[in-house]
Amino acid sequence: MKKREINIEKSESIIWIKKAESDLRKAKILFKASEYDGTLFYSQQTAEKALKAVHINIGLGLIKSHELGSLSRRVKAPKNIQEKGILLNPYESFSRYPDKDDGMFDKGNSVDALKYSQEVLAWCKRRLKI
Repeated sequence: MKKREINIEKSESIIWIKKAESDLRKAKILFKASEYDGTLFYSQQTAEKALKAVHINIGLGLIKSHELGSLSRRVKAPKNIQEKGILLNPYESFSRYPDKDDGMFDKGNSVDALKYSQEVLAWCKRRLKI
């Protein structure tokens, strides 16, 4: 891979990390407003975009998947990061549909989701050295 290609991939990865950070800010704002479905959705999105940044950076390109377990395994994330991704998975789709609540959209799950998404994001940033 040429130096210019590496710089382009690094630049695109940074764009994805910035978007992940933006989603994390949204999740925190929604949490403070007790809007837990939005907190859960944006927590999942934080982790997804951060993992996609790593995919791009290591040359796998943009993977069009929302399955965080698979995304984290492809970048050889540690087991604890893979597990956090798997726990965040349902929030990508369930939080968008009012009939899917089943008690999942609560403060406790939101606290956990925020924590997990921050851990995934931090690992991705370390992996990218940013």
